[in-house]
Amino acid sequence: MTHTLYWWTGFEDQQTSRWFTTIGTAPTFDSSITSLSRYSAKWDGSAAGVTGELQMLNILSDGLWGAGGGGGLDFVTTALHLYISALPISGQYIYLQALDRQGGVINACRVTDAGKLEVFNDNGSTWATSANALSTGIWYVVSWESRRNGVLSAVARLRDTGATIASVTHGTASGNSTTLGIRLGPYSSSRGTWYIDNYVIEFDSVAGNVDDPVNLLGTRYAVGLPAMTGNGFYTGWSGTYTDVDDYPHDTDATYRSAATVVAFTSVFAPTSSLAAQVAIVHGLLAFGFVRQEAGTPGFAIRVRSGTTDSTGTAFGVGSSYTVCHWRLLTDPATSSSWSVSGIDAVQAGFVRTGGTNTARCTNVGYELLYSVGAITRTKVVAYMMDDFDPEQRVIDARTGEELPHEEIQPNVGWLRVTSGEMPDSNSPEDAWEDETLLPIDSVRFSQDASGTTLDIIPSSEGLAEQLVRGLANSAGTL
Repeated sequence: MTHTLYWWTGFEDQQTSRWFTTIGTAPTFDSSITSLSRYSAKWDGSAAGVTGELQMLNILSDGLWGAGGGGGLDFVTTALHLYISALPISGQYIYLQALDRQGGVINACRVTDAGKLEVFNDNGSTWATSANALSTGIWYVVSWESRRNGVLSAVARLRDTGATIASVTHGTASGNSTTLGIRLGPYSSSRGTWYIDNYVIEFDSVAGNVDDPVNLLGTRYAVGLPAMTGNGFYTGWSGTYTDVDDYPHDTDATYRSAATVVAFTSVFAPTSSLAAQVAIVHGLLAFGFVRQEAGTPGFAIRVRSGTTDSTGTAFGVGSSYTVCHWRLLTDPATSSSWSVSGIDAVQAGFVRTGGTNTARCTNVGYELLYSVGAITRTKVVAYMMDDFDPEQRVIDARTGEELPHEEIQPNVGWLRVTSGEMPDSNSPEDAWEDETLLPIDSVRFSQDASGTTLDIIPSSEGLAEQLVRGLANSAGTL
């Protein structure tokens, strides 16, 4: 079966306007309950019913939002990570997906107050219900399939094992309606509290070109947003990378602009900085918010892979900030699937393609869709970090390798207070068993619009003495 990966998000940039139009209450973005990422989208109906659908009415095309496939497409499969904190009350529901045509619901998928999956068929207006139910407090991967004049089905699997927990297929083929959009969220004052993450869509007008995304990605997949870290190869627009690195964007508080045919690109943190370890890269979705100051300047997304430049479809926008996207399933430098090293060399930005007057950009970045690998690094016994590092990177003090923050475990590893002179990787094991190692009491990682925060709190026992000893001849490096 062929997979046509169409669009994805992990919600890490916290910009609903980048994906959807909000109907009713928008979700909040939560950093405490997430699935292989740093943020999830949360609807909380525990105190009162909430209505808050996100609607993607015109399916994404290259560049701007548009009606994919002209009059719509016939076959849609999606997958998302779902965590239910509290089920809705009797007679109410959690709506995961609803496919619509010009605002009218065609087919839908929901979770009942009993935790069962249901799918709705517009051809007869009936629901079908799964035999088994979902539970609270567990991350599932829910896949939902809608085919014109065909199958309607849903399946929920355990994220970490892939085991199927609940599934349902409607006994009647769907109607003849064409899909032009997707809705997601609590409908008609639903109760319950739930979180979604790592949302993926396959979308095509040919039945054989779409399949359950899980069959390609596995259940342990993720969508990551690498942080912007510097100016790239192209610097033709005014300003610097710090003017376009805000997530969510800050409109005209900071921006880059250009009045001639020039480009800018930005450098991003390596894949090792993402919340989960990257095993297989499936695609890169570049995005940005742009507008014209006056006149009719042209815009296009510029992606630079190594030394190879690739430019998306040119388009024009009005005086309000408009989101644009460009999906790259292969590496422009090789015309083959992305490798981890290829992604680590990617730069992204914009080029002003022509027209008149000034173009402006307030935000740019890319989301990476990848399958998560097993942690293969050896157990870390010593960490090192620099108080003056704005990225707050944590280094394996033995190998010098930068570590993803989620691999730092409280009460397992150690914090080394050092002047920067450490045993090298060839030193014997007992070189690390000295009095400059302190047990970690707690680790706290958080991220907001101002950047990342990582607090590693060592045990108070002997801390003052170790700091004096370890920093006596240093410049203040931990």
